[in-house]
Amino acid sequence: MPPRLGSLLTGLCAALLLAAGLSAQSRWPADPYRLARIPLDSAPACRQSVPVLTKDSLGPLRPGEQLQDLERACPHLLYVWSWTDEGIPTPAVWLQFGQARILVVFSDTLSTSWVLRLVTNSPLVRTAEGFGPGSRLAWISHSLGQLSFGQRECMLYAKYHSRPGLVFKVNAPDTWGCDAREALLSGRRLVIPRTTTVLEVVLVGAPK
Repeated sequence: MPPRLGSLLTGLCAALLLAAGLSAQSRWPADPYRLARIPLDSAPACRQSVPVLTKDSLGPLRPGEQLQDLERACPHLLYVWSWTDEGIPTPAVWLQFGQARILVVFSDTLSTSWVLRLVTNSPLVRTAEGFGPGSRLAWISHSLGQLSFGQRECMLYAKYHSRPGLVFKVNAPDTWGCDAREALLSGRRLVIPRTTTVLEVVLVGAPK
């Protein structure tokens, strides 16, 4: 192959790879603050029905899945920036199963970026046992067994050993400040009211 032709082909391949990368990145709005101006009920539908939430998936959605695979399963997505507790904009998409809205958070904007977590506060999303946002924590504990608590930005999370990929954001009592949550994590015995419910369900990658 003549050197000039080889150089042209090399340049063309590099351009195609760059274009593929830019194509994925351009899906997200340039302005991370745009989320505040997007009506979330405009999230596109992926399926007409709500799939069962398992310890590692929600229908075609699963932590560790690549963006390009999700786009094949759900071609219509609402690309947004999701702000972390630390105030960092993170690439994400909104989609709907039936009337249930799901936030899918990614590691990057590349086509090969992978799903970090799925988040929903829709009471329509349920496990096979019927647990989801709005469920009482006491009912979940009775069925799923041993749990541990975690805290992030003064929010309390419950995680069950039998469902390592599922994390439940807890609607802790209004009278509990950050100190009470810290005390619970440090092993002090605190009585959680039986009426305490789940605010959100977060699906993350289960530990290897």
